[in-house]
Amino acid sequence: MSKKIWKRVIKVAVVILLILLVIALINFIRKKTAKKKTIDDFVDLKEVVEYTGSTYYKSTSSSEDGYEGDYYIRFAVDPIDEALPTTNKAKYERVILSIEEFLKYKNVRIIDEFRKLVVRTSCDKEKKAVSYTINGVEGYFEKRLAKVQVEKNKEKISSFKITSPELNSIISSNWVRRNASLGTIDEHISDETNYDHYVDEGYSTRVLGTKIYNIIFNSEYKNEVVEGVKPGMKISEIVSILGEPTYKEVDSIDDCEYVGYKLSSCYVFFSDVISVYPVIEFDEAKNNQFAEAMSEFKKNGSKSDLMKKVTEIYPNYNELTSITDGRNYTRIEYALYGFSIILGDNYNKIVIYSNYQGKIDNDTTVDELKQGLKASTFMETKFHESALEYQEAERVEGSK
Repeated sequence: MSKKIWKRVIKVAVVILLILLVIALINFIRKKTAKKKTIDDFVDLKEVVEYTGSTYYKSTSSSEDGYEGDYYIRFAVDPIDEALPTTNKAKYERVILSIEEFLKYKNVRIIDEFRKLVVRTSCDKEKKAVSYTINGVEGYFEKRLAKVQVEKNKEKISSFKITSPELNSIISSNWVRRNASLGTIDEHISDETNYDHYVDEGYSTRVLGTKIYNIIFNSEYKNEVVEGVKPGMKISEIVSILGEPTYKEVDSIDDCEYVGYKLSSCYVFFSDVISVYPVIEFDEAKNNQFAEAMSEFKKNGSKSDLMKKVTEIYPNYNELTSITDGRNYTRIEYALYGFSIILGDNYNKIVIYSNYQGKIDNDTTVDELKQGLKASTFMETKFHESALEYQEAERVEGSK
């Protein structure tokens, strides 16, 4: 075979080899970057952990009896996002459950030395079920979150003077509509907001049952509502008169769409209008009935029974929403009492705000939740905000 032919053969062989190498490299990259569909797609535990966004360091035999290994990692995020505040429970559980699935459900410790966290798992291999504690605490995320929320809630009671004759009349009549001096409702104005409008007087009221739930003073009201403040004034001017608000939308007063103050008798919010809600007295007898109804629901799971009992105890809810677009849930809100209940096909929960008082069920008080002594996946806490602030924020947003 001539030299020329040999050179051609070598060139072809080199080209073929390069093509094969490129194909192998492409397949390798595809395999490494391909979306994993099952736990069997992973080569080792390091790959599992890093696929979740966390960092894997090492594994050792466990230094604690009852566990089959210690796995040192660094979770991608902190347990609690204190700025919001909210938990990163779902992200943590994705890591924990992925590790356990790969290990075929062994009792292990997952250790994050950076965050000083020790996750201890307890598994049922037959059911492929995993429970866990963090730093020896059950319900770690819910308990930590409640404490952070309480720390962020700097709720204070203001004491400025209410000067509106109508508002003083409402307060002195214990918010009972027929006992307050309010003028005449304009029957010619109708809308879908459930408010009665007093056009000449410059305010509107919403009544739940026999009592006023909310009164809104608009720019037509010419008197002061509280000392030195009329509707339509700038928020920065109001704050300079009344001092630091109890509630504000954002840290910068200049960027706030509303601010609010809690007095002993009412909540007063300022935006382009002045919106006022009552502070209600705690009724221990009704709270005991409510706690009993919640305890019964935990036992029998009857949503219809719970709704019937709760609306009998507290007939004057401020919002009832039923969604049937595939999500299928009912939400009932009692802003004055500081809670809402959500009942759905796939989940049920009670949301507890900072203005809630007393027991949630026969086994749990709101103070126990605030102190981080108890937690429940059925109970969602929002101790960093009042339900009245939440309601007012919704009203402001809806009025745009």
